[in-house]
Amino acid sequence: MRGWQCILLLFVALPGCRKVVAADKTVAVVNGMPITESQLHQALIARAGVIGLQQMIDEKLLEQAARRHGVSVSDKELDEALQLHKKRFLSARDFQEHIRMFGYASEADYRRSLRRDLLTDKIVAQQAKPTDTDLRTYHAQHPEEFTEPERVQVRDILLSNPQSARELLKALRSPGSDFAALAKIFSEDPTTKSKGGDRGIERLEDLAKPLADAIRKLAPGEISDVVENQGAWHILKLERRLPRRRKTFEECAEEVRRVVEKQKREQLKLTLMQRLRERAKVQINDPRLQAAWNVQKR
Repeated sequence: MRGWQCILLLFVALPGCRKVVAADKTVAVVNGMPITESQLHQALIARAGVIGLQQMIDEKLLEQAARRHGVSVSDKELDEALQLHKKRFLSARDFQEHIRMFGYASEADYRRSLRRDLLTDKIVAQQAKPTDTDLRTYHAQHPEEFTEPERVQVRDILLSNPQSARELLKALRSPGSDFAALAKIFSEDPTTKSKGGDRGIERLEDLAKPLADAIRKLAPGEISDVVENQGAWHILKLERRLPRRRKTFEECAEEVRRVVEKQKREQLKLTLMQRLRERAKVQINDPRLQAAWNVQKR
């Protein structure tokens, strides 16, 4: 499409494309055979006229919708968005090659396209606000999205020597032993040592498999055997187990809102131009474009 847009720019720039000229100028000669301005005009109309016209109509429809919704895109917003896009590339040359590859005639052409995208986002944002009923319905219909997996609170003593770990395990299992106190003395984990080995509350599925397998066998208050994981030896104590549960709507209302708004924005963005076209009254006055337009609309 963008290749034909470039042709259309040439077409619009030709004086003969705006009005019928008295003398049909020759724009090229091929082995003695002329190509006239009117012939070029007819070819451009036939090949790219409807495509270019549709784009111009869409731009008008988008501008009208923006005015109805009271939204606009300032030069500052556009500059900031353009700079963010440019930062994705290693150099200005890479950016220029990228926009050429996607059919933009120039950076100004890309900037106009970016402005249309920003306008679309703002229009859609106004239409994507869900009701409380929308949110509660989504929460009810997607229980897995708002379910917390099993979580555990574990104390961990980490040692680099397996023999030391086995000897310490015997001490931990003797009456009156204090796991937290011994963790502060013997654990080699700098993150948890000062906290008596407390790892905090973690999702069981996020733990390394050897550790998770050992914890699954424990009841709260029990201590594991020595567990090897990636060249280190652990002794684990399960403090408490928080079973898998579904969060109430009130607990995750904002999370639900973000999910629903994102889905609505994406859907509305995909259908915005089609909805604007369906509601628009478009009159095509040029008979050549009218015929091609009718074919496209079938």
